[in-house]
Amino acid sequence: EGIVLREIPYEDNSKILKLLEKKCGIIDLLNEECFRPRGSDTGFVNKVYAHNKDPGTPLVRNRNYQRHEFAIHHYAGVVKYDASMIVTKNVDKLSEDVVECGLKSTNELIRSGLQARKGEPKKKNKGSLITNTVWTKFKIQLNSLMDCIGQTKTRYVRCINPNKDKSPGVLDLKYSVFQLRCAGIVSAVTMSRSAFPNRLTYQNVLERFRFLAEYGIKKKKNYLLDAMKTADARERDDVKSLLDYLLEPLEVVSSGGDVTKAFVCGKTRVYFRSGALEYLESERLTAYDRFATKIQARIRRNSAVHRFRQLVKNPPEQIQRRDNMVGAILIQLAPFLPLPLLMWRQVVSFPSWILGHQHHQRRD
Repeated sequence: EGIVLREIPYEDNSKILKLLEKKCGIIDLLNEECFRPRGSDTGFVNKVYAHNKDPGTPLVRNRNYQRHEFAIHHYAGVVKYDASMIVTKNVDKLSEDVVECGLKSTNELIRSGLQARKGEPKKKNKGSLITNTVWTKFKIQLNSLMDCIGQTKTRYVRCINPNKDKSPGVLDLKYSVFQLRCAGIVSAVTMSRSAFPNRLTYQNVLERFRFLAEYGIKKKKNYLLDAMKTADARERDDVKSLLDYLLEPLEVVSSGGDVTKAFVCGKTRVYFRSGALEYLESERLTAYDRFATKIQARIRRNSAVHRFRQLVKNPPEQIQRRDNMVGAILIQLAPFLPLPLLMWRQVVSFPSWILGHQHHQRRD
């Protein structure tokens, strides 16, 4: 995307992977111990410690461990492994009794698989034996799986246990956070937030946020309105001008005068720093609320005016009775009331009559 990124510190498992897969690493030493005629579990553990004496190795040495135990300092912490029967299990050799029993099975799949396995010639060379070990097969399958995943757009779902007792409706916060940290979720989120956690295409930015600049365009002098009218031809410049205007409050000015903007324009997308896209979305919702309030006020006003005109045109029976009663009372009290009070309707309507008379004179 052509974006210059500062180096982001992060923790990785490179040392652990090197311990497992390097020459004379744990996998090679285990396969070699399986090839030896008298290979043993304690011999494997001794070789692991003998070939990994580097100061920075994640291999943990502890005198309290048994002869068949070793430990590795993983990202989540120290994990102790028991190497009992590891050599025998890694060879994955079926006993003859199991093979003979499987050949007598009524399941065609099991019987055909064992027949093919029994019919294979026995290879005595070291390479074939190492290839047939459980760990090597797992490594080959894992590499194949990673190659397949690398060609797809995969989204992962991390599952955690809410509590150690497996009780429903109970969330152990400390235990849950510990699992998230061990799974690398916390580090992944931290690394993402320290760079550009959100991104949008140029078209999406214009479609979602352009009206914010149009609403407040009078508040910003020398804003490039013409660029917005030619968005198809100058989309990148339009987005940059738009976001310069909208995200100006989030700009950070260093002591040396350098300005760090809240976004960066790439070749195909706009990348937002932490909190920038959330700020734009909040401004967008605020504008929607403001527009909705104006629309509701206009609709309510029109509805009220319409109801008032209907009442004036066709007043209810109660109002008609009231007006008739007031008129009758005024007629009865006419000898005792001053003239202006009796002519209150004419007095109230006199200014309107004057204005209308002047208007007719002007037209004449």
